[in-house]
Amino acid sequence: MERKIPFQFDISFEEGGLHPTSDPELYSSKVRVFYKYSNRNGSYITDEFATRLAETAYNKPVIGYYDHVQCDFLGHEGPEMAKAYGFVIPGSLAWVDHLDEDGITRNYATYDVLIWAKYWEEAQTIFKKTQSMEIDPDTVQGHWSKMGNPFEEFVYTNGVMAGLCILGDMKTPCFEGAAFFSVDDDSYKEFTKAVKNY
Repeated sequence: MERKIPFQFDISFEEGGLHPTSDPELYSSKVRVFYKYSNRNGSYITDEFATRLAETAYNKPVIGYYDHVQCDFLGHEGPEMAKAYGFVIPGSLAWVDHLDEDGITRNYATYDVLIWAKYWEEAQTIFKKTQSMEIDPDTVQGHWSKMGNPFEEFVYTNGVMAGLCILGDMKTPCFEGAAFFSVDDDSYKEFTKAVKNY
């Protein structure tokens, strides 16, 4: 039986962290997305692949499918069912250390994002939800290897990020500390205004 190559990485949002911008429809935030090496998805991200993958996040959407009957986001429903709630700001990548709840400090690919949190009311709840970083499965290349572990992991050699997908409740994050978080300093607010004007 052929093993399934992972291309969806569930990660969790932190509550809060939305900041208004000079545009009343747009809110800004930062998001920790992924780290290198082994993760709970059964895959392994090398230094070389992490560098390439991180740069493919620019302009990619933050998407989700919200069910108004269940009052919650659903899962990976496909692009025909989803709508974009925001996007990753080009050139905003930074590698940032974060102490996760398990006591391990990990180095995360971190981005600035803009969210249309006023236009769609449910967008204001995304920070209470889990999310998934998705790699376009048509672009994935790699191989299975133990990488120093007793079990084999899928080691990526190529792939392009498709976007960030908002999921409903009860999901286990693949990347422990991947989440939206807030930045209050004036330089970040000015940066957000500059992006809007651009």
